[in-house]
Amino acid sequence: MISWKIDPNSTVPIYKQLVNLVRASVACGELRKGEVLPSQRQLAKLLGLSRATIVKAMTEMADAGLIDIQERNQAVVSDLSTKGVQWNVYFRRSGHRYCNIQRSSRIDNAEINLSRLSLSSEFKECEKNLKTLQQIKAIIGDPSDLKRDYIHGIESLQDSMLEYLAEHGVTCTREELLLVASPVQAISFVSELLLASGVHLYYSTPSDINYFGFLESYGAQLHPLPSDSEGIVVDSLMKKGNPKNDSVLFIWSSCTPPTNVSLSKSRRDKILNVCKTHNIPIIDNCMLEAYNLERDAPNSLFRKEYFEGTIQIGAFPRGMAAGTWLAWIVAPKPVILRLEDIKEKRFRSLDTFSQTILQRLLQTRELQNYHAAVREKLREDTYTNNSLIQKYLGDIANWNRKASGWCFWIKFKPPIDTKVLFESRKGISFNPGFFYDSADSSHIMLNPPSLTKEDFEKGLKKLREEILYLFPEAFEEK
Repeated sequence: MISWKIDPNSTVPIYKQLVNLVRASVACGELRKGEVLPSQRQLAKLLGLSRATIVKAMTEMADAGLIDIQERNQAVVSDLSTKGVQWNVYFRRSGHRYCNIQRSSRIDNAEINLSRLSLSSEFKECEKNLKTLQQIKAIIGDPSDLKRDYIHGIESLQDSMLEYLAEHGVTCTREELLLVASPVQAISFVSELLLASGVHLYYSTPSDINYFGFLESYGAQLHPLPSDSEGIVVDSLMKKGNPKNDSVLFIWSSCTPPTNVSLSKSRRDKILNVCKTHNIPIIDNCMLEAYNLERDAPNSLFRKEYFEGTIQIGAFPRGMAAGTWLAWIVAPKPVILRLEDIKEKRFRSLDTFSQTILQRLLQTRELQNYHAAVREKLREDTYTNNSLIQKYLGDIANWNRKASGWCFWIKFKPPIDTKVLFESRKGISFNPGFFYDSADSSHIMLNPPSLTKEDFEKGLKKLREEILYLFPEAFEEK
């Protein structure tokens, strides 16, 4: 006989107490998979509670995947290890309510009339010398290509994106793909849907999550995890015990800012195993994947064996976007359905011109060829930049020389304090480590692609001179 006791003086709501009691009984083995709970009437009598309270507790337990409701409202303990991510639990926490707008009201098939492409309706005769407007018409071509925006993005771009993603190991359908205006917008939509109060967000540190600092504004509690040369370390997640559907893992599988570390295959497989065991959804930000030059890469978290628990955010890096910095989200259909609803409410439109240009660049493979050229140049520049860093900082710092060179995470030897260095940097461009970890006073991040080779070398020379002035003892032979 189960002995559950409700504390009427507790600050925890009574229905929550019942949920916690059932969860604890399952965790300790007192209740086993397939065991039938007492009926609602029996529980109400046993605990001295109202039927309404019991129903509310049962609903929450069912949403959490703790129990299955069968015929005649019979509650059976479910097998959480095989239930997978219970997305509805996250949706309920966020308070998101799906607005069932008819598909026909989401899509306006009206064509854009290029004859209206003008600066004004009053002075059209003055436009005869405006060659730019005629050039735009020539670039755009058939106006039928420019039907107004679908919530998922224009159809031709969707098709091109599905082919592009398939080439990169991501197989999905239109219903599992959503195009948005930027990576920040993609992250904000996903955060609004999943990262509500009561959710625990795990991420690697140091991290640009600390730099931008906006994810915590959605209510989730943030938990930094350590990282090493193979990526984020998730050993602590292995101790979470019974799945509670209250955790999310945010990860960069390629070129994690600011360390520039990419996941190894073995680390990726370990992360997938841990998250699948504990039903932890993964948000994998892949927007820097094109910069990943590792031989054994990229190793994104999107895999068929855990597709139902993975959300992939992608974008062409801004420096490689060719003026079309759109982003995409690949996720299970229930997630995309609600994300498109958020997009409808928050920011429906996408730049149709940019979509059309991007589609044609993909279709002709000009963009893929451009990316290949950029990656080859990045390989060459990485060698050069490593040599320059070695020349000016090699005797006072260490860094990862094998990573792709879109950025360098420099660790200075004592007694160099980067907080002091940052305060007196005198026009030298770098990000100090405390931007990404408040306790860090030994790292800086350098971003050579944002500078010419000449300016990068000048900056390194100035940086060395400033360090010599502030910390002369760092150069003394020991």
